[in-house]
Amino acid sequence: PTPTPTYMPVYRFYNEANGSHFYTASESERDTVRAKYAATYTYEGAAYSINTANAANCAPLYRFYNNKSGSHFYTPSESERDAVIAKWSGTYTYEGPAYCVSLTSDGCAPMYRFYNKVNGSHFYTVSAQERDAVIAKMQATYDYEGVTYYIGM
Repeated sequence: PTPTPTYMPVYRFYNEANGSHFYTASESERDTVRAKYAATYTYEGAAYSINTANAANCAPLYRFYNNKSGSHFYTPSESERDAVIAKWSGTYTYEGPAYCVSLTSDGCAPMYRFYNKVNGSHFYTVSAQERDAVIAKMQATYDYEGVTYYIGM
């Protein structure tokens, strides 16, 4: 039998001060950011939802805080995580796993990643429409890096 889907929203904020985005699946963190940092972060709502009952969502998504720019970086790659810790510890603080994602595409939605050439942050979206709009209209700001992981729906 297929497990009953259990959806966990991932909330997205836009950081007005540095032009980056912040993502969290924690309702308490969402509420804290909205209450204490409303002058910095614009709440954009749920960016996507993860089916926590989907066995494909088994890879930790590692989160880093950039101490210099105030942005966050996310990766499911252990080797990328380890490289950031080894080479960029003066810039990034490792915050640990944010939530779990999938490394396979079977029955999952791709997560598209962009590199912001202006501020050095990354932007993530599961929306093909948003991906296409960023590619078409924001080439001066963003380099498209492709699919970085998947979300089991």
